[in-house]
Amino acid sequence: MYSAATIGIDAWAVDFLLLNTDGKRISDAVAYRDERTEGVWEALGKEYRLTFAEHRAAFRK
Repeated sequence: MYSAATIGIDAWAVDFLLLNTDGKRISDAVAYRDERTEGVWEALGKEYRLTFAEHRAAFRK
């Protein structure tokens, strides 16, 4: 099980990489169109009652 120690945000893209504490990549890069992300927005909506539009609007402020 992994736990996040820090988060970096790239406002120009929607890809991410998981790194270990030594800064080494521990998985392949994931893009928003990647099949591994299917259902994520729906799951977030159910758990946090936050729509995609509300999530996106929060980052535009």
